[in-house]
Amino acid sequence: MKAIQYYGPQNIKLEEVMVKPPQDGEVVVKVVSALTCGTDVKTYRRGHPVLIKNIPSGFGHEFSGIVEKIGRGVEKFKPGDRVVAANSAPCGHCFYCRRGEYNLCENLDLLNGAYAEYITVPARIVEKNMLVLPDNLGFDRAAFCEPLANVVHGVERTGINPGNTVGIIGIGPIGLMFARLAKLKGARVILAGRNPIKLKMAEEFSQVDEIVDLNKYPNPEKIFRAFTEEEKGLDIAIECVGLPEIWERIF
Repeated sequence: MKAIQYYGPQNIKLEEVMVKPPQDGEVVVKVVSALTCGTDVKTYRRGHPVLIKNIPSGFGHEFSGIVEKIGRGVEKFKPGDRVVAANSAPCGHCFYCRRGEYNLCENLDLLNGAYAEYITVPARIVEKNMLVLPDNLGFDRAAFCEPLANVVHGVERTGINPGNTVGIIGIGPIGLMFARLAKLKGARVILAGRNPIKLKMAEEFSQVDEIVDLNKYPNPEKIFRAFTEEEKGLDIAIECVGLPEIWERIF
């Protein structure tokens, strides 16, 4: 098959490689849709010691597709099934898994290789984090399952209630999905960002109550004022940028 192989920062190649036959519990999926996550961009630019430990490696991890082959012992899936899979699955046995903190799993099984014609999904991910798609869900939207799941988890953890005022800083895909789900929860949502294209997308996609253009507030220390001017106030603040100065000054 044709596949993108990752050799290091800013070094990827389109090559012919063998499709890995499915071992016990594994599933080979014909990739129909593959997305580019922000983590993929960072990995391409400077590497990622956790996501990619050995090179060359397959690349890309958000995908959906059609089951091509199954390994022995696979019962929940069959060839022809339309599926989506996460790019990881916890072991369920380590210290953190026993406490329900699966994101901190010491033996996390990771999957790369979505930028290819086929991807072989490890048994643990097949068992725990692969799903059959409903007929009315297209492949492109289904490939958003993993980032959307993070947002759904975050919304559940924040305890957003109808009538809350929620401030969201950052208008990338994660910020926009947070805004949309917060609105579906019945909250009043104020969204803040800088990118003109994303500001426009925020208007069209998120249906928020107010959008703050942070280009008017170049000093991070003044961002909080943008959220609280005219005594608006916030019940919940969600940071989707990843800058320490935002955490320190807002929270």
